Amino acid sequence: MDFFYDIIEFIKGVNGTWPQTIVVATVLNFRFWVFLILIFLLNRILKNNSIVKYIVLSLIALILMTDVQQMIIRQKNETIEYVTKFYDKNTENLVIVIQGANSPFSDVLDKNKTQVEIVNSRDKEGLGFIESKTDNKNTKVLTYVASYSYNLTPQEVYTTIYYYKMMKPNGRVILVGHSLGGFNITQVLDKLSKNNINVNLVVFLDIANKKNNSVNYLVKSNVENVVNLTSDPWSDSFYFFTNSGGQVHTYKSNTTTKIINFHVKNTTHTSIDDKTHIMVCGLVKTTLNNQSPIEYVMKYKF
Repeated sequence: MDFFYDIIEFIKGVNGTWPQTIVVATVLNFRFWVFLILIFLLNRILKNNSIVKYIVLSLIALILMTDVQQMIIRQKNETIEYVTKFYDKNTENLVIVIQGANSPFSDVLDKNKTQVEIVNSRDKEGLGFIESKTDNKNTKVLTYVASYSYNLTPQEVYTTIYYYKMMKPNGRVILVGHSLGGFNITQVLDKLSKNNINVNLVVFLDIANKKNNSVNYLVKSNVENVVNLTSDPWSDSFYFFTNSGGQVHTYKSNTTTKIINFHVKNTTHTSIDDKTHIMVCGLVKTTLNNQSPIEYVMKYKF
């Protein structure tokens, strides 16, 4: 299975969901598939060893090679790193929200466009609520599109936090991620921990990725508070696509991080962000006010 998975990843690039894999592979590489079929058919039709057969097949193979070259160039473009500043000296708090997988037809990521503003399905009613209520001159809220490639969203989020903490060592950092966005945050946290960069609050909503419908995660001591919100298992009835988020715990050596795994009843994997957005916004504000987000969850009533 991993062998075919690697082939698909090479053909389509390194971002997107499984539906995006199919869409991008067939649309962006349409000629690739056509020429493969032509080579197969001509090889069957032109059974004799005529020079015409070899000339035609050679021309098609040459064109096919240009398509493969374009795929390689596109993959390189997807992994270009760059630094963009979204904050200034007045930014005391950095809040980063990573949405789950978006529409496979309209939101295929291109190159480094990981900021959510470039897609059509921005979640303004759900986690977008956080930006509308907390973004101000002292608090910068950035919303990203989740991606399966480490070199896309996770890398850019990490780079953004890294340079922010260089400028504001005592600045607060809050991370919120739904589904694949939650998985991207685990990737960011793993790298932040290696550089001893602290995070004040992490809010997970049903962590998942392409291979696992739910992901369990162990937190290191560079995170102060973790709130892990999970929906009812298999509540979407998409038995091969969504489940509910996994559990979050600490490494044995981590005795400082405060964690709560909170089951949100009567919700689904795809709607948990819409049902809990007010609660999550409250968690962000509570943390910014130097109060306990764990206590806030314990007292919260839907």
